[in-house]
This record gives sequence, C-alpha cells and structure tokens, in this order.
Amino acid sequence: MATEELRDRIRKDNLIFRPQPDLDENDIHNLKDVFKTVAEEGGQVADVRSIQKVLKPLDLKLDDLILKKYAHYNRTGLMQMTEQNFIDAIMYKLHSKKFYEDDCKYGFQLLDEENTGSIGKKSIERLCSARSRDKNHDDDLIDEMLQEGDKDEDGQINWNDFLFHMRSTNILAKNN
Repeated sequence: MATEELRDRIRKDNLIFRPQPDLDENDIHNLKDVFKTVAEEGGQVADVRSIQKVLKPLDLKLDDLILKKYAHYNRTGLMQMTEQNFIDAIMYKLHSKKFYEDDCKYGFQLLDEENTGSIGKKSIERLCSARSRDKNHDDDLIDEMLQEGDKDEDGQINWNDFLFHMRSTNILAKNN
C-alpha cells in the first residue's frame, strides 16, 4: 500500500503544474549577472550551450523539457534563450529539484519503519517481500543490497546514502 501511495504521488506531481518558487531581488540580480556573462546581441539572448557550461559548476542542468519550454531556435538553428526565459527556467528547475528531494524523503520515510534515520536489513527484507510473492529471500542477496546502498559503510543506509543512489540511478527522474 505504501509503495503504491508513493508511486501515485509521484505520478500526480508529474501531471500538475507546480507554482514557481519565490526568488528575492538579490537572487534575480545574480541570475541576470550569470546570464550577462554568456549573453550575445547586446545582452538580449544567450546560446543554450554556453548557459549549460555556466550552470554546470552550480550543479544545475536544464534538461530537454525545460529547454523546449523556455528556449527557441534562431535563424541558424542555434538554441537560444532570453534573459527572462533563463530566469523562468532556473526557477522551474529549482522548484523541480525541491519536489524531487521531497519525493525521495517520503520514500525514505516509508522504508525507515522504525524512524531511526536509516534503512536496515529488516526494511530491505520487508521491501523484497512486498515486491515478490516468495517470502524467503536469500540472505546473501539482501546483504549485498545493503552493502551496495551503504556508501559510508556503517551497516545502514542513511538519508545521504539513499539520496545519493536516487540521484545516481535516476529512479525518480521526472519525464520533463
């Protein structure tokens, strides 16, 4: 039931329009400065490839759906963005990232049945039993799963381990 709840919540979040986060004047000013570093044609537009290079150190990447929504092609076929569209795209991306982490936190809480702040062998066994009709699972397989998920090698999968794997495997990646 809990797994179905998480899946339904994720699906609903993908289908509804999300309000954009509020950025203060200082944030918008900083975004405008970032845009001006790569802007062409008197600061009116910027090449999307240049924008992506500037955003990479900030751990932000504008994916294809965001680009389709906020960028346009010029006469030579180069994908470009205006300053306002750049700010709107960053706001959308930041808001999506927040929702992503909220979904991950909800999933983590479902698996952390004892509210210890970590997922142990018992939780993994419960998850495997829920996914399979076979109630007897190979202990070696469960130990291997726990070892794979436990990046800091403390015998438990904590929030940081869990979030690392969710990001690296792209399990909850939106289709946007």
